[in-house]
Amino acid sequence: MNILWIVSGYPGSELISYPYITRELSAMVRAADDAGINLYIFVEDVSGTSVTHRLNESIFEYCNKHGSCRLFSLPSSLRNRFDEHYPQLLEFVERNHIDLIHTEHLRGGINLIDIKQQFDIPILNSYRGSEIAKVKSEFGSRGSRLLKPGYEAFLWNVLPAIDLHLPVSRYLADYLDEFDVDPGKVRVVHNGVDLHEFSFVEKSVSQVAEDGPIRLLAYKRTVSSIQAIKSVASALPHLECVFIGDEGPADENTIINSLNLQSIISCLGRVSVDNSADFLRRCDVVLHPTWYDGCSNFVLEAMAVGRPVIGTNGFGVDEQVVHGETGLLVDHANSRQIADAIIFLATDEVKRRKLGLAGRNRVENYFSSARKTRSYLKAYKELSG
Repeated sequence: MNILWIVSGYPGSELISYPYITRELSAMVRAADDAGINLYIFVEDVSGTSVTHRLNESIFEYCNKHGSCRLFSLPSSLRNRFDEHYPQLLEFVERNHIDLIHTEHLRGGINLIDIKQQFDIPILNSYRGSEIAKVKSEFGSRGSRLLKPGYEAFLWNVLPAIDLHLPVSRYLADYLDEFDVDPGKVRVVHNGVDLHEFSFVEKSVSQVAEDGPIRLLAYKRTVSSIQAIKSVASALPHLECVFIGDEGPADENTIINSLNLQSIISCLGRVSVDNSADFLRRCDVVLHPTWYDGCSNFVLEAMAVGRPVIGTNGFGVDEQVVHGETGLLVDHANSRQIADAIIFLATDEVKRRKLGLAGRNRVENYFSSARKTRSYLKAYKELSG
């Protein structure tokens, strides 16, 4: 079986996207090799420099040693300048007798449909996050600004031509249903975590001093979550909050300063995802009140290392976190609920340990990278007959 997999990155966010892509590609090239599949991977280079300088070199070394896998770099965005690469991609598909095309994010969708029709090749698309759901007004200005005019019309044209859809959550699958996608062509394939890289490490007793700091780590934040931290500050004098990434309100620093939270909240901006496991292990509780998501890797990685998660009751997070068993679910816009959840976990070390261990077990059973690659291979066989 010869498969062409086109992987898209995120412009301007290589610190977040490329380590994740590296992990997924590493798992897939090995799984494909074991299954005897010839896997040709085109990685979209969104920054204008060779993607080989940022992706883990071990992938390239592995691909060079195993004839069943080949990795290539597309020098510009499929989304914006796909037409100039169309002839070479057309020739590549014909020369290598491609049996199936696997795309992500629907990049270059119309052109790929032309290839599908010309060579009668099935196409499956995996949805890494919230690209389908962002067309809905519930995301407000933060989500809608990420969309280009005509994106919804584009989806109506492309989605019916896809032979198999692999959304990362039931939440995204429900949106596909709104575009009249045949439910029989939808298979939910949740994101997966490398269980070795994100191994479970329980804090020792010496690390959990009775009067020691309680460390809260947050990636996606809302105004309500910052207000919640303000409301619990007096009750939790040892609370330390670390904000990473740039997924907070546009005026986040102004809000923090106006609430006099500078001594409690540290905003680190983007950090290397290569060190994310260590970041997670150093915290006690993870806060993720997202307002858009599909299947958060941040949540899964936190659960994998044994940290309880306070997450949004929706947006796919409720498919990861079991309320009261592996973490707590809240309304992302309700500061009172978020505050109560922070106090509940910050003041009960036994509960944190119990939820953290249950979270690790849940990831092992349902959200491992091995499980995801098996699901991909199963989908390949299903489409190829």
